[in-house]
Amino acid sequence: MFDVLLETADRTYEAVFYENELTEILVDAMPFTIDLRDFMGQEKVGSIPIKLPSLKAQQVGTVEKGHLYLWANTDLVLFYKTFDTTYSYVNIGYFKNAKEVDALVSATEITVILRKNFNLNR
Repeated sequence: MFDVLLETADRTYEAVFYENELTEILVDAMPFTIDLRDFMGQEKVGSIPIKLPSLKAQQVGTVEKGHLYLWANTDLVLFYKTFDTTYSYVNIGYFKNAKEVDALVSATEITVILRKNFNLNR
């Protein structure tokens, strides 16, 4: 597991990334910035500024509030609602405190800087 910080203009959030090929590439490339925009009243989506290998997405069935996924090998998706879906994603990780995601819901667009949490990573 990788401990990651997601920083906005006024707040820092803690997240955990699972250890896999994708997250190792993302963590090695940190810090980087993603502009997230609201999509369908249930998620924030933004293009990852890094070329990623093609990874096989899987149907997740239910997405959970506060979870982070990769969509179409190009977009980071942060879900702020829990619901059933037929879409396929690559699971990246989750917010340590899913309730904190509520603070991001009201903004139509938000800029996030992803950084390694050196205080927790070894």
